[in-house]
Amino acid sequence: MTRYLFLFFTIYLFSCTQTRNNDISNENTHQHMSVNTKLDLRHDSAMVSLIGDIKTSMLGYMEIAHPEYTAADVDHCVVILEEYLTTLGSAADPSSGLDIVKKTVLKLNDLNEKSGGQLIETDQREMIAELIINAGFKKGFNTQEEDITEEWREW
Repeated sequence: MTRYLFLFFTIYLFSCTQTRNNDISNENTHQHMSVNTKLDLRHDSAMVSLIGDIKTSMLGYMEIAHPEYTAADVDHCVVILEEYLTTLGSAADPSSGLDIVKKTVLKLNDLNEKSGGQLIETDQREMIAELIINAGFKKGFNTQEEDITEEWREW
C-alpha cells in the first residue's frame, strides 16, 4: 500500500511541475510575440548605431572607389531608413508593418537604381536588411530569422 501511495504522490508532483513549466513557457512565448503598438524605434540606440554604420560605409566607399552615387544619395538613404523606423514604430499590426517594409524596400530599390546600382552593395545590403528585420522583431511582427525584405528587394 505504501508503495502505491508513494507512486501516486510522485506522479502527482511530476504533473504539477509540468503544468507550471508549460504555464511559464506560454507566458514567455506570449511576451515575445506581443505587438508593441507604440515603440520609438527611431531613437533606439542599436538602430541609430546601425544607420550610422550604413552611412559611414557608403561614404567611405565613395572616397576610395568614386562610384556613381553622391553624398546626397547617401543622405536620402538615411532619410528612408529613419522614416521606416518612425512609421513602423506606430504600426498597429503585422500586416500594416509588412506594408511599411514593402514601401521602404521599393524606395530603396528606386534610389539604388538611380545611383547606378552602386549605393547598396553587399555590406550595406546586410546592414540594411538587419535594420529592417530587427525593427520588425522589436515590434513583435517577425522573427530575427525571417528576411522580410527578400520578396521586394533588388539590391
